[in-house]
Amino acid sequence: RWIPSVALGVLMRLFECRPNSAVAFADFDWLPPPDLSTPEDQRLMLAAEPALGDPIVTDMKGIDHPCYLTSPPDALCDILFPTDFARMASFTKSIRRRDNERRAMPVSVAAMKQNDFLLQYGLDEVNKTKSWAGYSPLINDFGNCSVLAVTPHHLCK
Repeated sequence: RWIPSVALGVLMRLFECRPNSAVAFADFDWLPPPDLSTPEDQRLMLAAEPALGDPIVTDMKGIDHPCYLTSPPDALCDILFPTDFARMASFTKSIRRRDNERRAMPVSVAAMKQNDFLLQYGLDEVNKTKSWAGYSPLINDFGNCSVLAVTPHHLCK
């Protein structure tokens, strides 16, 4: 499983400079398997051993590739990694415990699904996006996204 090292570095630096900050990080927590349409792509994927939380390689046209190295040379590709929010929350709690020994205020650290986060912290905005039938893209779309929320206790609802 993956934890974005840049996000961890940002958290460490943020808590060092602004120990009483509130912050939220959002990302994919799950990615579907790649949609490989050609037999060659499928053959290349079978050569790799699948793993839980595998990244996917996709280009700007929405075409998935079995591997960054075998994608067309002119394709602008991105490698997407699903974030392990439970581990990211655990890391955040450990650096906050260390920081609390110094001068930081106690915080709440929570990893939650995006829709739960939006219902807790942005209910007014969610209600503004609802259709007449009650559908809200903020709540009903992107079920594979989560949020890490770090909130000083005095700001918790």
